[in-house]
Amino acid sequence: QTTLESLYQRANPSVVYIITAQGSGSGFVYDNDGHIVTNRHVVAGSNQFEVVFASGDRQAAELVGADADSDMAVLK
Repeated sequence: QTTLESLYQRANPSVVYIITAQGSGSGFVYDNDGHIVTNRHVVAGSNQFEVVFASGDRQAAELVGADADSDMAVLK
């Protein structure tokens, strides 16, 4: 198994799909407290967020914060 394949298999379960009223995008689970890092443009203009995990489970999330200059946002 190559290093890249191994990295993919370890990281892939943390990747999530984020659905908003404005569209969708991706992010990743950052910690065990449920923080999810994504891009600000994914969450911009929305106040309701649904996160779809690799397992297929879906969970509502709230915006913790966002920064336009770095195009980063955190959901929980």
